[in-house]
Amino acid sequence: MEELAREFIRSCMQFHKVKMYELVPGLNRGEARVMGTAAGLMVKSPTHKARVSDLLDITRMPASGMSRTLRGLEKKGLMIRMQDPEDRRVTLVEFTEQGKEKWREGAEVLKGFCSELIARFGEDRIREMTVMLDDLYEVATDPYREQMQGPGGACCGSGRGDRSGKKDNEEERTEESVQEEQS
Repeated sequence: MEELAREFIRSCMQFHKVKMYELVPGLNRGEARVMGTAAGLMVKSPTHKARVSDLLDITRMPASGMSRTLRGLEKKGLMIRMQDPEDRRVTLVEFTEQGKEKWREGAEVLKGFCSELIARFGEDRIREMTVMLDDLYEVATDPYREQMQGPGGACCGSGRGDRSGKKDNEEERTEESVQEEQS
């Protein structure tokens, strides 16, 4: 069992070497991830805009990381942020014309990469692998969350307690220190 676990981890870790986002020049991993997620949301939206809160929920990025990533995409002229005219509490994003072109270019590159993988590995094997990986993800989700929660909150000081990037107990410590200062 221990040997199988080692082999499984080794096999999974290999995929960190295949950085598909690097196939699209000019984007880092976070930017590619946000653009891809936004594109998926925009297709479903009649306004062709995506809510930042939906991006946060889907990508599970900390709010500060999302903000930094969107700022980078704005500086590159690929996306713009705006308030929702119907609800000023909501921030929306959309692609600029340059961003749409970059996304189309990236989508074509990734499509070509995937076509090459399918040709080399075989359609049936890719389908089977996709089903198995989806199943494995579903099976792994609960034990992963349980491990991350651990006996005292967050596991190993992961800092992923919420989207703000704070550790689960950081907010409590801050409130406690404020109370101590006031007394």
